Amino acid sequence: MVSPCKITVHRSVTEIPEAEWDSILPRDSLIKTHRFFKAVEESGLDEFDLFYVLARRNGDVAAHCCVYYVEQDLTLFQKGAWMRLVEAIRKIFPSFAKVHMMECGIPVALGTSITVKAGENGNEAVKLLISKMEELSRRFRVKVFNIREFCPASVENYRAIEDLSYFQTQNLPDTFIEHDFVSPEEYFRSLRSKYRNKIKAIERKASPLTVEVRERFDDIADQLLDLYLQVYDRAKEMKREKLTRDFFVSMSRNLGGEARVILMKEGRRPVGFSFVLVDDDTLRNEYIGLDYESNRKYRIYHNLLLHTIRYGIELGKKKIELGITTYTPKKELGARLSPLYMYMKHTNPIMNKIVPRLFKYVFPKQDFTSKNVFSGS
Repeated sequence: MVSPCKITVHRSVTEIPEAEWDSILPRDSLIKTHRFFKAVEESGLDEFDLFYVLARRNGDVAAHCCVYYVEQDLTLFQKGAWMRLVEAIRKIFPSFAKVHMMECGIPVALGTSITVKAGENGNEAVKLLISKMEELSRRFRVKVFNIREFCPASVENYRAIEDLSYFQTQNLPDTFIEHDFVSPEEYFRSLRSKYRNKIKAIERKASPLTVEVRERFDDIADQLLDLYLQVYDRAKEMKREKLTRDFFVSMSRNLGGEARVILMKEGRRPVGFSFVLVDDDTLRNEYIGLDYESNRKYRIYHNLLLHTIRYGIELGKKKIELGITTYTPKKELGARLSPLYMYMKHTNPIMNKIVPRLFKYVFPKQDFTSKNVFSGS
């Protein structure tokens, strides 16, 4: 007879031994490691209240996940007259069109936080973790749960969530370049002349700038934050987390070079950066910051994407993640859109038939058609 799992909840990942937490992680799981969550905790991101749910069987870690309390704005992608109406209503009712929820996910990255030890009963483990999240949520009096995010290859492993009355919906898609290029030069040669010429023109714009990769960047955290906030304040498609100075300091100090900054400078002045995570098989582009005055002159955003691709190939990473939003320029560099699925639930049975479906209208529809940028494709 298989012994039952014992479930515990922790307010900090530091309450759990690092070796135990990481022992069940597969390859390419940097964003689910003990050190990554520790860095997130020390980032001072007030919008997330983190908890860690751990399942043990016979004393050994069998499964775990990160959950957090967060407020979701349902007008995330609204513009124009509708958004002006919402802003007027919020002067009287500040919480209008906002939902308090418990999420199971990774606060500052795309992907599920659920990990199940190889050989464990995945359905049982997932149900135990999610049931504990729901129990935990009672102290916050939330009625909506969201479990994020599953790529097409993994979503079939989590169908057990539907047994708990969750409905599948979609997030914005992620973007990837998966390749076999041995060098950046081979990547550029493989492009059709139309796109290759576009890239050359973009690179010429930035020729006065210098580029460096920093494995330690806590000393320039203030400058990075300023560049990031310029992007955050002007975001039209989606506002992500409002990062802090401590975020850059903590990532730099906790991840030992696995977090890096691709920095573009005009003289000695930083004018743009890509914050990337160096995983086992993937280079993940998590955040971009830039000076908008300089961007108009140097096409910094497009050049940062190019430098991220170049750097990923140089590192031998066969998968380069470019993230959500601004899909057209990423497609023109050869990236493909990949769906991301979520599971949602409302505690009220009637509302549970409505709220998850509403999120289908919150996120704008995307064109998953890839651009034919490579020769012979």
